[in-house]
Amino acid sequence: MGKNCEHNICRGVARCCSSLRLYAAKAGVIGLTKALAAELESTGITVNAVAAGLVKTKMGESLLRYLGVEEKEWANRFTLTHKLIEPEEVGTLVGYLVSEDAKNVTGQVFVIDSGSTIKQASYFGV
Repeated sequence: MGKNCEHNICRGVARCCSSLRLYAAKAGVIGLTKALAAELESTGITVNAVAAGLVKTKMGESLLRYLGVEEKEWANRFTLTHKLIEPEEVGTLVGYLVSEDAKNVTGQVFVIDSGSTIKQASYFGV
């Protein structure tokens, strides 16, 4: 049995301010995840995706600098938990998805985003 876990960002599952190309690419990963899960049905290979929000990494810090906003300000304004995601949280989720415990989990997109897709949807009037 095999495992495949795609990484995607939450913009594939919720509207935020971004570009059309980014939305198309992220939605494509979601579609690919579901199509691959169906295609590989008889092989025992599971396919899932993780759609992470802003993670506390160098890339996340760079984005905050580019936006000219402090971490706490962004987290308070755009998340329900008022915290950014720790890399270990994403790793734990991916670890589960590629484990034997998740043998019946396939074709799914798991959002780990501190509630930002919910909060940003209301912020942007969606």
